[in-house]
Amino acid sequence: MTRTTSATQWWGRHHIAERRTSYWQIGPLHLWAQRRPHQWRLSWEHNDDQLEPTVRQIHDLENEDPPDGINEERFTFRESGEALSFVPCLADRTIVTRLETPLRVLPGEDVTLYVSTPLWVRIETLEPAKLLSEVPSYRLSDTWVGPVGRPGGELAYASRTPAALQLQDIPFRPHRAITAVHLKNLGATSLPLESLNLPMPRLSLFFSPRSGFWTEMIALERKEDAELAAVRLKRRPPPEASPPQFVGQSRIQDGDSNMVFRAFSAFFREKDDR
Repeated sequence: MTRTTSATQWWGRHHIAERRTSYWQIGPLHLWAQRRPHQWRLSWEHNDDQLEPTVRQIHDLENEDPPDGINEERFTFRESGEALSFVPCLADRTIVTRLETPLRVLPGEDVTLYVSTPLWVRIETLEPAKLLSEVPSYRLSDTWVGPVGRPGGELAYASRTPAALQLQDIPFRPHRAITAVHLKNLGATSLPLESLNLPMPRLSLFFSPRSGFWTEMIALERKEDAELAAVRLKRRPPPEASPPQFVGQSRIQDGDSNMVFRAFSAFFREKDDR
């Protein structure tokens, strides 16, 4: 019998009978998983609203195929197993979040910005335990950060989600994670802020039953108008995320909670030398 649920918790173990299909809407992501003899089939597409809040699940669909022309992957097994695991994780690249309205942090002042970014869905089989795919809850556009054709540049994602000065200005979205960025300007001049380059592969993921998914807090301190700035990962979400539950390690683990960026704009502003 077909079962429909609308609970916000989309992650975890999902049992799918052979020759049946399950469907999920996770915000803007529409995802189908089909179990066949010796085979799993995943299909997905996205709608245009990256802040779409809907989460729903429909299980035990029989002989129902996804729409034509969408993303599709197939995986073969001697035995397909009876369950999939959905694991939330952060983006696999830096995300450049451009502010809708540029800010200036005055000398001697500090501010905390709250930025939400889309999660990825890591899809695994359990018996046997194998990774099938990672699907973004929303497909961000590609961008380039840093000089082109020279060391120091990297492929990143671009986002135009607004950064908020107050947490209550970011509605709960079960397919997105919040990063708190604390900026302190000890220089003699104001700090122009047009965008944030968030190092998502270096962040871990946490979950608060009260406020949703979070990453560690990022603290950056600018000293004496220098182009060099120390960036520290606090290794814990801010107090607003209490009580945080650990979900997953960062993709890149370099063992150093302090990072120094050569140029101040490497963290704050999208630098395009094309």
